[in-house]
Amino acid sequence: AVSVMALAVLPSLWIKAKTPVVATVPEMLVPEPEPLADVKAAFAGFDSPAYLLDPKANVIYQNPSARHAFGAIEPGQHISARIRLPAIMDMIRETIASGRNGQTEYAETLPTESVYQVRMIPARDGQGVIGFYVLIFRDISESRRIDRMRSDFVANASHELRTPLASLRGFIETLLGPARNDPAAHERFLTIMLEQVTRMSRLVDDLMSLSRLELKARVAPEDAVDL
Repeated sequence: AVSVMALAVLPSLWIKAKTPVVATVPEMLVPEPEPLADVKAAFAGFDSPAYLLDPKANVIYQNPSARHAFGAIEPGQHISARIRLPAIMDMIRETIASGRNGQTEYAETLPTESVYQVRMIPARDGQGVIGFYVLIFRDISESRRIDRMRSDFVANASHELRTPLASLRGFIETLLGPARNDPAAHERFLTIMLEQVTRMSRLVDDLMSLSRLELKARVAPEDAVDL
């Protein structure tokens, strides 16, 4: 009887042994999305320093360019912990109070001379409610440097043109007056006048060349270059 019962039980045990045991795995917790994750990712690749500020001017996010330019600031700290220039702080307060775009310029001399165009833009949702503000520093140091160089060049060019023009005027007045009937003076003065005219022509050619270079500076090259 025992043998019969054993034979009857063994098949059932074998079937149970062949049946895979499925362990219950607790459901994985899905982390909540980080606030403004897409916005932060977009500004992370900006070359210009940028901050995201809340309506109290506390820092929500600082991109790598801002960290490199002005130093690190912890999220939640007020922007004045890093940016203390009165003109920028006044612009920030006015933008938050009015809800309109703000703009100013910021210059520093250390460690190097830099000029920034600073803009603050309110970011609104679909209902027009301001959720945060974007503070962007655009480096215009090179543009300012080029403007100074152009101004200096025009001043120098004007001076260089004024000198030969004054000489020409003096020679012409002399030829029309005291040296009217002096062939030797005519030859001498005309030779000098030709030199002055040639000098002015070279200066004008330099100005035209500079103008062409500035126009081509913004045109992308199309020719292939053998490297």
